Amino acid sequence: MSQQLKALVVDDEPLAQDLVVSYVRRVPFLTLVGCYSTASEAAEVINSESVDVLFIDIQMPGISGLSFSKSLPADKRPKMGQRIFPVGGGSCQA
Repeated sequence: MSQQLKALVVDDEPLAQDLVVSYVRRVPFLTLVGCYSTASEAAEVINSESVDVLFIDIQMPGISGLSFSKSLPADKRPKMGQRIFPVGGGSCQA
């Protein structure tokens, strides 16, 4: 695949976050835009930058990953319409 896809990771558990980030970094056509532990942090990035793939935890404090993804305005949702919901926990640096 020649096109780079921008990926964003959202998970409140540092270990899960680290695991997902390590997988994203191994995929040649994915570029990590950032990783966040709350939906509100991720929303700020999604509102200012296009994201193609969203890796988001289902169970997070405050708002679930499913509710968060449904709450995104249509024009801010990942272009590919892809959402992956990891189970687990971690910290990371883009």
